[in-house]
Amino acid sequence: MKTLKKDKSVVFFFAMLLSVLFVVGIPGIVFTAGRLPLLMALFIACVACGFYVMPILWVYYGTLCTLGRLVYAVENEYIYTVKDLSVYLNKSEETVRDEINKCIQKRYLQGYLFDGVTLKLNENKKVGKTVKTVVCSGCGATVNITDGANRCEYCGKPISMNDK
Repeated sequence: MKTLKKDKSVVFFFAMLLSVLFVVGIPGIVFTAGRLPLLMALFIACVACGFYVMPILWVYYGTLCTLGRLVYAVENEYIYTVKDLSVYLNKSEETVRDEINKCIQKRYLQGYLFDGVTLKLNENKKVGKTVKTVVCSGCGATVNITDGANRCEYCGKPISMNDK
């Protein structure tokens, strides 16, 4: 949810900035026409950027808000099936599947496994290093070793996982 909130706030900031620049740019062109050509070019760029990019950012912000509703339903309302989510969000099951996949892909939903029908908490644990206790053939000391290159901590002789 943190990633989603961060993305939403960044997109909102730039959409709002371009909205303001678009509104300021129009009278700026009029007032600087013929007098300050560099400033007028800057206002023209603000209007053009606002005209073309601002609507895209607002639409993207709306999409992020929609995904936020889905993430909220999963994390706070504990709704995990596509069917229940589609009823809760008043959307088709196909749309909900696509949005779940998008949320997982963009890491807005972390720690869940999705099989196409149900979200499940991922209860897998991180695999730790394999530790093996061996007797050093050089000095006879008992040494704990892990995967990879190991040396006896007493005599410095190389030890592998295949040693006994």
